[in-house]
Amino acid sequence: MGLPYIEKLKTEHTRLQTELKNLLTVDISQPHGKQELFRVMDALSVHMQVEDNGLYATLRKAARTDPEIATTLEHFARDIQTLGADTVAFFDRYRSHGDPISFRAELQTLYDRFLSRVRKEELVLFELYSQIQARLDPA
Repeated sequence: MGLPYIEKLKTEHTRLQTELKNLLTVDISQPHGKQELFRVMDALSVHMQVEDNGLYATLRKAARTDPEIATTLEHFARDIQTLGADTVAFFDRYRSHGDPISFRAELQTLYDRFLSRVRKEELVLFELYSQIQARLDPA
């Protein structure tokens, strides 16, 4: 799981950014809008599982013996826990009700936070992951 895995994650990030942005145009009071909301919610959940089982599992393992990686991972873990909890609360809030105008405003905030998180993750954690993979498989 080296460069192709990271490229896959980057592709997923781009897709998720587009899907979140497209939600801004959806009317969540309509059945189709709810379907889109659930679809994007599921896509985010699957993506987070893929990252947790690959990227974060590798980083956690490396952090056991490398204090610098441990510190970096700890910082990112706090950030993702907050963003994750806020994301779940957002989707729960609009799962069955919610004002479309409030929805768009809250989604815009969530989208902006997601973009910021993705940029940091790709700049810092993907680089760390690549370095760890290069040490494990120097070929």
